[in-house]
Amino acid sequence: MEKKKIAIFDFDGTLTKGDSLFPFLKYCFGIEKVLLGFCLLSPFLIAYIFKIVSNDYAKRKVIHYFFKNKSTSDIHIKAKNFVEEKINSMLRKNILNRLRWHQQKGHKTILISASLDVYIKFIGQKYGFDLIEGTHLKVSDKFYTGEIEGNNCFGKEKLNRLNKIFKGSLQKSETYGYGDGKGDSHFLAICKYRYGYEALKHI
Repeated sequence: MEKKKIAIFDFDGTLTKGDSLFPFLKYCFGIEKVLLGFCLLSPFLIAYIFKIVSNDYAKRKVIHYFFKNKSTSDIHIKAKNFVEEKINSMLRKNILNRLRWHQQKGHKTILISASLDVYIKFIGQKYGFDLIEGTHLKVSDKFYTGEIEGNNCFGKEKLNRLNKIFKGSLQKSETYGYGDGKGDSHFLAICKYRYGYEALKHI
């Protein structure tokens, strides 16, 4: 029996040329609010840069500042428009072509990212991914609480989510993994064909 073929893609820095969170925040809230927010959050961001606090801790601070008490319907509309208007120009065409190659071959494609699910889900739909996993924002009465629902989809959590989806069968499949950072190392380690930071340049 032929093995199932699965292609797993990170988003920021893999499918895109860089980070997508800052452009998304700028689109939603305007550059002045974003710059003010980053100034106020600078102690946490600097601490993250110097590895004093974790990615998870710094990210939770950013999410709390920008999303607490924001309407889910308003953000939903902005996220959808952001993807339609901005994302295509941010993509790395060689990796997008690689995604299309997998899709033409009938491989199952997965987008898994630490980016926020509020816009990642639209990206996944737009580019035809079979499965989409991102960091979920907690909601209460149609407003964001400013907290993450569950775990930040980063590092080992990516592998945990994949194992949960495939119920341990991922290792029995013929897997392709695409990821540019340390946060992708756990899922890349179980892939038969691995494309990390350097390999992505030559696709």
